Amino acid sequence: MALSKIPTDHFLAELGHARRSVKAFIPAIAGLRLFLLLLELAKKGVRVEIVLPASLLPKLDLKEAYFQNLQRAGGRAFLFPDDQLPLPGPRQFFALIDEEEVLYESALDPAALHRSRQETDYLRFQRLYDRLQPNC
Repeated sequence: MALSKIPTDHFLAELGHARRSVKAFIPAIAGLRLFLLLLELAKKGVRVEIVLPASLLPKLDLKEAYFQNLQRAGGRAFLFPDDQLPLPGPRQFFALIDEEEVLYESALDPAALHRSRQETDYLRFQRLYDRLQPNC
């Protein structure tokens, strides 16, 4: 499946339920719908943070105005240096939602959406996000 099909509609639907916060890691080319949803959430008052590899930015069909609008809505975007990416193996899209739930989906297996409210899963992805974000 093409990377532009990631994240799936189901991932986007689940992400759309966020009420307080979203911290999203976007490791590969994603459809425009994901970015529009994140901007819409920020405009509704959800704290939105996006981390993506710096090399991905030129490949996305986004204008600089998108990031300006995200920032005006209270969101933030961080570019991660590719040579410091701490993810071995398949790259996963993931989102930490409302500080209690994690959604993740592999670019290699888009049919497998994982959703967890288990504290151990959330903390595992929170630690990974914390390792990514300060390097931006």
